[in-house]
Amino acid sequence: DIPSDEVQKIMESVENKRGEVIIVPKDSPIYFQLRNFGGLVALLRFRLD
Repeated sequence: DIPSDEVQKIMESVENKRGEVIIVPKDSPIYFQLRNFGGLVALLRFRLD
């Protein structure tokens, strides 16, 4: 699991850059798929090189 203070920092950083944070509840069907990615997923606007 990711420490809650680290999650808070990531969320604040995303919101400061006009990003959107979506929290997926544990009872959602997608929850377990996200857990396989480490619990955090990002949709990026620009290609990374």
